Amino acid sequence: PSSTSTVLFDQSWLNLSKAKLNQLITSQLQADPTDSTCLLLTALQLPYGDSRVRALQQVVAAILQHGPGDWLYQHLHHIYCYLGWAIWMASPQPQPSLASTAQPPTDLRALAKALTAMASSLMYKQGHIETVNVTAFLSKKVSEVEAIRQFEHFLRLAPECAFYVPDAHFYLAALYGQQQD
Repeated sequence: PSSTSTVLFDQSWLNLSKAKLNQLITSQLQADPTDSTCLLLTALQLPYGDSRVRALQQVVAAILQHGPGDWLYQHLHHIYCYLGWAIWMASPQPQPSLASTAQPPTDLRALAKALTAMASSLMYKQGHIETVNVTAFLSKKVSEVEAIRQFEHFLRLAPECAFYVPDAHFYLAALYGQQQD
């Protein structure tokens, strides 16, 4: 949400008027409640939580309803990836305890929903590196072997300069270390 606001409203970026943009979105949505562009602009400005998840689900539904004629159809892989991450971020994130070395329990239902959204993303664009990276990150909660496979796949796809390449190497090293324990 903060990065979306920065891009839309910061003087060094688009420098849009928030009031005018919201007025345009509102009037367009009154004319066409399934306008996927306006729904997406609204969804991406929401904080992480259930409202953002519902709004992104509404965006996906509108795009699928319109089909390939919707200009955002070609970007469904991104939107499904955002949806998956939003689902994960909306779930309660367990915090490790200083008194215990055991990992806190994961919300498996939210994890399954997030991974399902990632699978949908990959159906629309198989090699989408952001989705492969997030899938690998989420897979750590389920299976070390699957997470390793996903991180290795990410590293084969991503250029060396990709933002998350160092993190992927770190996670791989940690996962390999866990396998040896």
